[in-house]
Amino acid sequence: MKHGLVIDNPWRCEVCGSLAVQEQIWVDTNTCEAYSQAYNRDENYCCNCNENTYPIRESELLQNLDEWWHGLDFRQMERITGYRQDDFDPEDGYQDFVDVCDNWWESLSIEEKTLLWSQK
Repeated sequence: MKHGLVIDNPWRCEVCGSLAVQEQIWVDTNTCEAYSQAYNRDENYCCNCNENTYPIRESELLQNLDEWWHGLDFRQMERITGYRQDDFDPEDGYQDFVDVCDNWWESLSIEEKTLLWSQK
C-alpha cells in the first residue's frame, strides 16, 4: 500500500480492529519485486495490539461488531449506551429501548464501535 492511498475495504486486525496491520513479504533481490506470501498467523502482525494475527477486511469486522452488538442483553446495552430500560414502555417488550440503543450504535464510527467491542 502506498502512502496516502485510500482503500474502500481496508484490512484490519481481527483482535483489536486496528488498521495498523502488517504482512511479511519476500522481495526478489534481483528484480526488487515483492511477493506476498503470508499464509499463517506468524507472518502477520498488528502494531497496535502487538499480536501476530490474521487481518480481516473492514466489512467483515463490521459484521462481527454488529453480531456482537445484537447479542448483548438489556443490562449490557444500558451500561454501554447510558439509556435505562426502565425509562421505556414494557408493553411492547421494550422495543423502543432496543430501537434507541440500535440507533445510538449506528451513529458511531467504526473506530468507536471497535473500541467498545475491544473492551468487552
